[in-house]
Amino acid sequence: MAEDMPVFDGNDAWILQAVAMSGDGADLRLIISTGDYINHAILTGSELWQGFAKLTAAGHIIDQSGRFSLAGVAKATWEKQKRSRINVGAQFDACEALLRVSKPVPDKAMQDTRAWDYPSITDEMVKAATDAYLRDFWATKPSHNR
Repeated sequence: MAEDMPVFDGNDAWILQAVAMSGDGADLRLIISTGDYINHAILTGSELWQGFAKLTAAGHIIDQSGRFSLAGVAKATWEKQKRSRINVGAQFDACEALLRVSKPVPDKAMQDTRAWDYPSITDEMVKAATDAYLRDFWATKPSHNR
């Protein structure tokens, strides 16, 4: 990998898989909800900024006015994965392999991610998308103490 290329971590693989599973032209709300489906956790603003910055810089995803899609080798790889009908865990492993995620590389990954920012996504956008997802999620649940 070129020296100016990002060092990817598991969060980047999680975002890549969420974009892939969300389909072409997915918005932030759908990517957050798909990320929750994959990992049973909500992506944070920091994870999203760094992940989108690194994945777009590497040519794995494209951002068309806040709508995200796979690109390049990630798109070709995902098409093969879809045809093989593997489970979500195996899909995540395939995303990690594509990104060459090393486990663990905390010092190198943390040093690298501090340099990656994605100004197209703001705190307010992440909060609004997360709130919209959670509102929709809880609307489908039977009434109980929330």
